[in-house]
Amino acid sequence: MNEISAIALDRSATGAAGSDALTPAALAIGGIVTTLALAGFLAILATGHLDEDAYILFTYSSNLAAGHGIVWDWAHGHAEGATDFLWMVLLAGLERLGMDVGAAAGLLNASGLAMSYFAISRIARLEGAWRHGLLAAALLVSHLTAGALGGFSVDFYCGVFAITCYLAVRRRYPPLAFALLTLGLVRPDGVILAVGVLAAAAVRDWEGVRRGGGYFAAAGTLALAYFLWRWRYFGLLLPLPLIVKGHTLSLLLGLHWNVLPLIPLAGVLALILWQRREVAADALVVAAGPILLFGALTFANQLQDLSFRFQAPMTLAVLALGFCAGRSRTGWLLLALIPSLAFGARAIDREVTNLVQPDYVNYFPQMLDPLLGKDGRVAMTEAGRFGFRLQADKLDIVGLNSEAIAVGDNRVQALAAFKPDLIFEHQVWTLDTSRLDPRRNWIELSRAAYLLLPVLDSPASLYHDDPTHLAAMAVRRFIATTGTPYYIYAVKYRGEFSHFYFVREGGRLPKTAFESALTRSFRPASIEPHCAYSQGFPCPWLAAPAAR
Repeated sequence: MNEISAIALDRSATGAAGSDALTPAALAIGGIVTTLALAGFLAILATGHLDEDAYILFTYSSNLAAGHGIVWDWAHGHAEGATDFLWMVLLAGLERLGMDVGAAAGLLNASGLAMSYFAISRIARLEGAWRHGLLAAALLVSHLTAGALGGFSVDFYCGVFAITCYLAVRRRYPPLAFALLTLGLVRPDGVILAVGVLAAAAVRDWEGVRRGGGYFAAAGTLALAYFLWRWRYFGLLLPLPLIVKGHTLSLLLGLHWNVLPLIPLAGVLALILWQRREVAADALVVAAGPILLFGALTFANQLQDLSFRFQAPMTLAVLALGFCAGRSRTGWLLLALIPSLAFGARAIDREVTNLVQPDYVNYFPQMLDPLLGKDGRVAMTEAGRFGFRLQADKLDIVGLNSEAIAVGDNRVQALAAFKPDLIFEHQVWTLDTSRLDPRRNWIELSRAAYLLLPVLDSPASLYHDDPTHLAAMAVRRFIATTGTPYYIYAVKYRGEFSHFYFVREGGRLPKTAFESALTRSFRPASIEPHCAYSQGFPCPWLAAPAAR
């Protein structure tokens, strides 16, 4: 009887594997949604710029592609500020082949969306063009797409997670072992997802996982080799952002960030609960990792969580189980998805508005680069655009890319030792600048006038210990105590005097040249998109080169 059961199970598995091919209609819908996503990603490059924080990782990818190793700047050596290791390596590889790094991000994210589409379709065993069209819409019109539009790895990361879940659901353990490894290499929190998927697979099918133990052992050996290599290469156990952001400002704040993107999915969650028998077989495998991630993120400082990109795997898991629950209740599924689609559309609208806004800071660093050259020294709290566009030696005062500050060096002392020609800070509402003339784009302040600006930061503030606040206040203390004179400028950014620049007297950056570049950066003639500053494919087709 056992032999007959085993044969039946084998035939069932074979049948499931054979049914995993998409129909021509489903393939066409998948191709359309992937093409639409890629077109959207490229449109941003042709009309605007990517998110500030996405440019941080692009800096690492570009340096790696150029043969400088994994570094943020050439002077300080190896640094692990780019937490998305495999994403960074893939971007570097495509840039090495001649692609623009932003376009490479778009291509990989579009591929990730295609992976999610295939995986969820097969996990839920969807049939018919109508259900596949609904799935395509749910993936495309989502906060996942909003995060990917900014240049982050959101769709690619979720695609790898979705494929991992698909392999676990189908009990294909040899490829699952290496999918788990890949998931952990894409992002560090992918390790949490991988642990959840593997644990759930073992609970559901211990004998099958045990039989595939050799593959899991091989993947685990490769993971250990990678960890030992990166420990030797960087000299630290954890990436710099995890060191800097490894604590929560408030548990309620962590819960707020985690719960908010799930609220529009309340109807989908209710559908899953209603049709729990339909999802029972797959629920643990798909949900275990995101549940662990929810707990971990609650205790983390979710700095840089733009478009709720850290919560993206949770959203994907709910969508996957929602389509499992709604495969025979399509009308109810459509009704349940309406709030999610509205939330996604709003997230995309806000992100696109942000990315195409003609901010002076999109053009200013390109104007400063020839003035500072490779020998200049720039300290900054905003490490994206300036880090990506400037060849000068750099210091990240927040610590996300500068090891000394991340591991606890005094920021004021680090600034004094670095002797920056230019300091660029976002004061993150630590100072009251409401009395400055709102009609001006920038204002030069004396040292005394700058130090007289009221300080809004206090130990009672929720964000007092946030590294961005610590960095902004360190700049103020440095200016208050240094014997080196600096010209000081308050610069309007999105309606407020949020940006401050400090130009060292007698440094590599002449005062008149700085002011001229700053003035030009606000002029409409300076407005150019990302692709105007790149010769990588396909940028020459998307935008004319910027005037030098």
